[in-house]
Amino acid sequence: MAPTGRAIELTIVTVTWNSATYLDPYLTALEQHLRDVPYEVIIVDNASSDETVTQLEAKGFIRVSPNTAHPLPDHPYLLVVNPTNLGFAAANNVGLRLARGTFVLFLNPDTEVQAGSVQEMMAFLRANPDTAAVGPKLTRPDGVIQGGAAGHDPSLRTLVHYSLGLYRLSPRRFPGLWLARKQYLASTPIEVDWISGAALMTRTELARRVGGWPEEYFLYGEDMAFCRHLRSFGRIVCLPRAHVIHHIGGSTRQAGHAGIARNIIALDQDYRSRYSAAHVFLLHLMGALGFGLRWAFAFWKGNRAPAGHSVPARQLWRVCTLTSLRCAWQALRGTPPSHAPVELTPSRHTKEGV
Repeated sequence: MAPTGRAIELTIVTVTWNSATYLDPYLTALEQHLRDVPYEVIIVDNASSDETVTQLEAKGFIRVSPNTAHPLPDHPYLLVVNPTNLGFAAANNVGLRLARGTFVLFLNPDTEVQAGSVQEMMAFLRANPDTAAVGPKLTRPDGVIQGGAAGHDPSLRTLVHYSLGLYRLSPRRFPGLWLARKQYLASTPIEVDWISGAALMTRTELARRVGGWPEEYFLYGEDMAFCRHLRSFGRIVCLPRAHVIHHIGGSTRQAGHAGIARNIIALDQDYRSRYSAAHVFLLHLMGALGFGLRWAFAFWKGNRAPAGHSVPARQLWRVCTLTSLRCAWQALRGTPPSHAPVELTPSRHTKEGV
């Protein structure tokens, strides 16, 4: 059980949707590695149809109303069950409203925190009041680093660096949409524009001050927009010394091609919120170039899943390329995009950056 008898320092907010498979390792890691931290866990379930809710109740989680001010002050495990799938951002905001900790860690249920990592993030925020949010290095269980744990705002510059592979050669000179994997091998903090919502820590008061997560995003893209708001109050920093294992790819496997395309659609939503139609067209065209080059390379190198990904290369890059071209064509024609929600796991699966 989480420590009790002391003021809550950390609130962990987790959004679940058919996440029963991951709950045991997720909760075991928290109990094992946070024994010295007074924390609470608030799980917001988005209308799961599997055994998620049943398992959580069996593990001691108490159902509460999302409108309760400060429910059950002595109980560290709270569960909100939404009757419908609200999406990742809106469900996170439900948990944020209930949070009592000084810090809030938004954490996927398909993760396992590693020893000392949460404490590392809390200590960094305490020691650096100019920092608004921090995130860890994310790896698969086999240790492969996930490049999509953090990165820089989408722009023509960062997309050119990504598409031509320049960010791999010199990440500091040529910052890309995602960090290069070799950047996570250093121990020094990395200042970025955004960190993945799979594991993001900030101050609870600040998260509320910026209005919480942007609910116009259903899934994907919301972490970039959230961090953009947080950057008005401080730096966003990735801490490679903090480590969280992430079982990436569950949503993609459930949704197939729609799951892969959703990443590009979220980028389109972000582009359109900030740029003109002509600029959006160029951004998607540059993205399609990068994805297309990787698609062509997959025919030569083979169809295995690229490092850090969960989908075979030809399938991954084909869908990304064609979706980017479709979005570019819509922007050029002035056609309104379709951002209808795709029923994916709103337990935020990281962008599979490379």
